[in-house]
Order: sequence, then C-alpha cells, then structure tokens
Amino acid sequence: MIIGSLLIKHKMNQSDEETILAIQENPYMQYFVGLSEFTDKPIFDPTLFVNIRKRLGNNDFNNMSVSLLKKQVEKARISAEEKSKDKDDSNSGSSPATDEDAESTKFFIYLIS
Repeated sequence: MIIGSLLIKHKMNQSDEETILAIQENPYMQYFVGLSEFTDKPIFDPTLFVNIRKRLGNNDFNNMSVSLLKKQVEKARISAEEKSKDKDDSNSGSSPATDEDAESTKFFIYLIS
C-alpha cells in the first residue's frame, strides 16, 4: 500500500496530503495500492510518508520503482499475449485476464508514462 502510494505521489508530483486525498477520491488508485473495495476514508495518515522517506534513500526508492515497473510491464505483456492466443484458439485452457486486471494495468501504464 505504501509503495503504491509513493509511486502515485512521485508520478503526480503531489504533496503528502494531496496524495492521500487523491487516493481517497479515486477507486482506481485505491485498487492500485491494494484495497479490494472503495472506501471514502484516508488509507493512512500523510505523516507516514515522512517516516518512509527517512528509511528509504533516493537510490533505494529509484531501484525499487524500476523493479516494480519492469515486473508490471512484463505482466501486461504476458496478459496481452494470452488474450491474443485465447482469441486465436478458443479451446485453450487458460482464462483471459479480467476487466479489473486490464483497468489496473492501464492505470499503471498511465502512471509510468
């Protein structure tokens, strides 16, 4: 949850308070940070960002971000290949990705672009 929030904060170039408010108002962001259902309550106190920044240096955060982005892009590529394969062969045993997965991937790609 915290890592997702840090990615949103970094990408949207917002203050700690603005980030928490944006996540509080946006169901896609809530899903991105790991919530299974929408809530209108703040996910955590904005001062937690300060504690996290003290623990993580810039290099550690950047390395973590790059690793997460690579994994998500690979997951999106595999999902797209499976969808294409499922369209070509309706008898394959794999199930296509859900709409929820597709929306999450679209939002993540928006964040990294």
